[in-house]
Amino acid sequence: YMTTPNANSLTVLLKGIGEVLGPPDHLWIWSPAALRKLLWHTGFRPVKIWTEGLNPYKLLTRPPKSARPNYLERTERLRDISSKKPLLIWLKRVSNFFLSATSLGETLKVIAIKQ
Repeated sequence: YMTTPNANSLTVLLKGIGEVLGPPDHLWIWSPAALRKLLWHTGFRPVKIWTEGLNPYKLLTRPPKSARPNYLERTERLRDISSKKPLLIWLKRVSNFFLSATSLGETLKVIAIKQ
């Protein structure tokens, strides 16, 4: 099992990869198709590859080019709130269904078996 940012996420498509991902956090950014090829090439059989999650703070704000924002505190607060309110729980499930079906989620998740 592994997770990594999705190079084809909705946020990346709308804002550009340089605005969302990159060094020093991540040196390689993977799309679902590229990660599937890498897994096969390195002797793993992908069992399941999917995407989910969307950080509204990354999607809706534009940080200054000179400073990368820290979304962690706001994201954790939103995650805490959205796990307690029924309407937000439902909205998160519906959003993740859409994001997984379209492969537009911010987080790329993989289950693979070594051949």
